[in-house]
Amino acid sequence: MSVHGDYNIIITTPNGPVESQASVDVDGHVVTGEMHAGGQSTHISEGHFDGGDVSWKAHVTDPAPMDLQFKGHCQDDVCSVITGEVKAGDLGSFPFKGTRK
Repeated sequence: MSVHGDYNIIITTPNGPVESQASVDVDGHVVTGEMHAGGQSTHISEGHFDGGDVSWKAHVTDPAPMDLQFKGHCQDDVCSVITGEVKAGDLGSFPFKGTRK
């Protein structure tokens, strides 16, 4: 099983869905890559992958500077869908779904 690849990410917030894209690389258990949304890009940091569980951080500046902390799980052996929660700074946690492109 590998989470390596490109994903469409949808975060479900009280203000409506927030869409982004993630390009995820994996070396052993270390997850790196980039996220893109609204014309902005940010690096994936502090990422980890083990047994279908995946986590990473991404720092954003819009709508305000904050770290997004993603924690999810692959829904099948090829990790075509990741579901979980993202903690958005002081705004709270929201569900997200990532679908492999």
